[in-house]
Amino acid sequence: IKLYNVHEDYLNMYFMFEFANFGDLMDFSKESTFKKIKGIIKPEQTIDFSRQVSEAVVFCHSHDIVHLDIKQENILLHKQDNKLVCKLCDFGWAM
Repeated sequence: IKLYNVHEDYLNMYFMFEFANFGDLMDFSKESTFKKIKGIIKPEQTIDFSRQVSEAVVFCHSHDIVHLDIKQENILLHKQDNKLVCKLCDFGWAM
């Protein structure tokens, strides 16, 4: 997820991130969300999601970053050019 802007006032910090228009993988995998794509998650889609997340982890590791909290809620989905793109987020526990 891209960070676009940071704003700070005397009490808080505000971060403006890229919008993931399909929510997270946990919500996507719930029954009610299937209506968005008119079907269930197909094996090909699961393979594609796994590949994208693996590539994100390899990228992080190549920059000496370990995420430490990869789970469905920390994988955001964005529909781009009629394809769902996985975005790894929440690096709060990262080292």
